[in-house]
This record gives sequence, structure tokens and C-alpha cells, in this order.
Amino acid sequence: MLTTTSTRRRAAGLVAGLLVVASVAAGTGAAAAPAATNLSTAPLAAAPAAGKALFVDKYKLAFRWKATYNSNTRLSGFKNARVVATGNAKNGFIEVNAAGLKAWAPAEYLTAEKPSWKATKIGTKPTSIKLRAKPSVDANVVATAPRGTVGTYQKFQSQGWWRVKIDGKASWAKSNLLWVGGHFDVDRILEVAHSQVGYREPAFEVNKYNTWINGSNPWCEVFVAWVFDKSGYKAGVPKHDTFREYYAELEDLGILDKTPTKAEMKKGTVVLLDWGLNEGPKHTAIVDHVSGDYVYLVEGNTTDGTGDNTRGVFYRARPMSYIWAWYSPPEYARVTM
Repeated sequence: MLTTTSTRRRAAGLVAGLLVVASVAAGTGAAAAPAATNLSTAPLAAAPAAGKALFVDKYKLAFRWKATYNSNTRLSGFKNARVVATGNAKNGFIEVNAAGLKAWAPAEYLTAEKPSWKATKIGTKPTSIKLRAKPSVDANVVATAPRGTVGTYQKFQSQGWWRVKIDGKASWAKSNLLWVGGHFDVDRILEVAHSQVGYREPAFEVNKYNTWINGSNPWCEVFVAWVFDKSGYKAGVPKHDTFREYYAELEDLGILDKTPTKAEMKKGTVVLLDWGLNEGPKHTAIVDHVSGDYVYLVEGNTTDGTGDNTRGVFYRARPMSYIWAWYSPPEYARVTM
């Protein structure tokens, strides 16, 4: 949470020209706020006009039940998601209609500037899915979408549900019944990864993966990107030629789960490892399976474990204590597309 004066000034800049300030003088009509109006000092009655479109100006923004950071999250909106002001404001928060739900969000993370937005395609995976009016199995069914139906992701989620638009109708669907950025085919991803096991780089940091990305650095993250690209799901992972940039993007997006459990080590999940040193992540790999207290990974830029220092692609068993964090490729695709 940002609370500095500079942040509040940024907030004012984002919604400048939107606020309608209620006069405290008796009998004085409402007047448009000047561009310099600061949300931290504006009257609580001030708000963007009801019906005004606003857009999320943060990678992921929590929309809350009440106008306080202590309130529970009702739904989350991702960058460029569109909301509509209700005309109410309080404590630096603005009440909005977000994906058919009323909720509160900090004014500093909303902008009136309409972004250029390329819709993210989604598709249905099962035979058919029920599309609901709200993110709940108890909500009314607005339509049924057969397998293979294509629509667009509307950049909102709530408790495992996504806001989507299919056949022109906005609704909510369970996220595990949808694909985004292409089909997340775990079997295909592992098939491609396994096909590379045994590859040894001919010279230090000289290999086909670095050639592919035009790099010359340690290449564990390059191998992960290469596998997903060749599997037809390049949208699922970052593509960088340095681990520093790879990790920085994941950290900025806020999608790393830093309390990994064995139950979360699903096939095709991508993990970051710190070798149990608690000094931050140093390596990344693709999960194959879990057995006992070990996670079996397909790794690039590693040795085969026999004492041979030649680096390549190998199948390695790592203790759970080595796993620093993990992320879901469909989640990465959803927040970046």
C-alpha cells in the first residue's frame, strides 16, 4: 500500500478532471474539481461522476467489500480492466461496478485514460460449461458454452472464477475449465522437455537454447521458455536471456507462490529454486512429478549429478526444501496478455 504524499499526487493526476466536489457552503452548487485537487484532502463526498469509465492502472488490484485496506477482497482486477464509477468515494477509495459487482478500490490505482487493449482469447475445455451471472455455483446460469467455444477474458477474477465474454454476453466461468493464451497441454510440454534430456552444451554457455534467444548467459530460464515455445504455449512463461530479468518480471507481477507445498507441485508447474539457502532464487525448472519429499524436475543449465561438470538438460530429483517458489503458466498468461 502506498501512502506517501507523492503517491497521493499521482492519484490526483490519474483522476484529475473526474472529481465533482461537493461544496460545504450552504446553497452552493457542485463544481468541477481543479486539476490540482488532491484525493488526500478532497471532501469524502467527492467522486468521479456516476457512470464514468475508469481503468485499472496496476498489474493486479484488489477490489474490496468496504472502503478500507482491512476489508476482504471481493474480486481482483488486472491492468487495463474497465470499471464504472457509482459516484461514491470514501477514505481515498472509489466505489465502482466491477464485472457486475459493486466494490471499492483505491483511487490511486484507477485512471480515466482509456488504454489500448488487445482482448485476450479464452476457450472452453470440457464438453460444456455453465456461464453464471456471479462468481458462484449458486448464481444464475446465463448460458451454456460447448467445448471449444472461444471468447475473451475480461481481466477479472474471484475465488477461482474468471470474468469472460462469450457470444457477446459477459459472465463468470470457473478458471480450471478455460484455457488462455492457447491450450496449456501439460503432456505436450513434458514430452518436449523430456525430448531434450541428455543434451550437453558443446562449450560453456554455448548451446542451441542461447542461440535461439540470441544470448550468452546462464540459461535455465531460457530452456523453460524454449520448451513452452516449442510446445505451443509460449504465452505461459517469461522469455528473457538472464535469470535476473526473468525473476524480476515474475516478482513484479505478483504471481509467485513463496510457500510451496508438495500438493502444489503439479505436472507442468514452473518452480524457482534457492538450494535451501534462503538467499533468494537462483534456478528455475519444470515439474514432472513428486515422490516422497522429492520433486522431479526437467532442468536446463544443470549437471547430470554424476560429478561430470558438463552442463546440459537433465532429469533431477530435488528435495522440497530447495523449492523457493512456483507459478502457474496459465496465471502468467492471464496477467500478461
